Amino acid sequence: MAYSLYIERDDPIPFSEFSAAVQKISDLRIVTGDIIGVNPRTREKIRIKSEGAAQIYDSEDQVWLREFEFKNGKVSWRATSDWETWHLKKHALKLAKLLNGKIVGDEGEEYT
Repeated sequence: MAYSLYIERDDPIPFSEFSAAVQKISDLRIVTGDIIGVNPRTREKIRIKSEGAAQIYDSEDQVWLREFEFKNGKVSWRATSDWETWHLKKHALKLAKLLNGKIVGDEGEEYT
């Protein structure tokens, strides 16, 4: 089962504030639109509603990766085993600071 981390604070984060924070970080960008995938068995298209997201530029592979999802006044992303070493942590900490928020896990624990 996937484990997620979140940037949250006492009051909901408006999308406009999330978007402004993302624009202040050089290798992040805002993306809008739903997530569309394909069921590998049935080939059926699957649409997941999205309020918006941020992508990180992976300079090693030279691709944009959709990492941070914005939903219900929070920013979320999937926790990975390389959280401590990958550049995702650096970006999450910057976003949390810009949004005056804190990083918490699914079980309410805080990350610094």
